[in-house]
Amino acid sequence: IICTYNRAIQLEQLLEDLSYQHARLNQDDKNEVEVILVDNNSFDNTKEVAYKFTESTVLSVKYYLENRQGVAAARNHAIKQAN
Repeated sequence: IICTYNRAIQLEQLLEDLSYQHARLNQDDKNEVEVILVDNNSFDNTKEVAYKFTESTVLSVKYYLENRQGVAAARNHAIKQAN
């Protein structure tokens, strides 16, 4: 679970690192790792960064928007979405 607010640059670096580590471990199955990304109503390009990775990585990245401000609201939203 990744909760974020206006940290698109750091998010992109994190997702690149996760993708790299996942590939390095030869885990080709998308269902092996579930990444739930909750955008806590950011006004930067967090959404675009997230969608870039949902389409271009072997990781299963799921993007959700949580309009209620605060990490607790974001985490609770993610927990509800987790498999």
